Amino acid sequence: MKKPKFTNEALLNIEETCTNYELDLMRIGQLGWTPEEILADCLDGADEDRVQGWHDYVDAIVESL
Repeated sequence: MKKPKFTNEALLNIEETCTNYELDLMRIGQLGWTPEEILADCLDGADEDRVQGWHDYVDAIVESL
């Protein structure tokens, strides 16, 4: 597993929400969460201008597995 490469939009979301990407990596890798479940969790309550950043975030996590 390598460290995810996040877009600027994804990094902004991570910083604003104090998201722990390592926890999400564990959710997918060890707890059996799907990328769609992680995305749904991220999008819950997200402002419309942050949606693409969350898509980028989940894509980067999946690519790093």
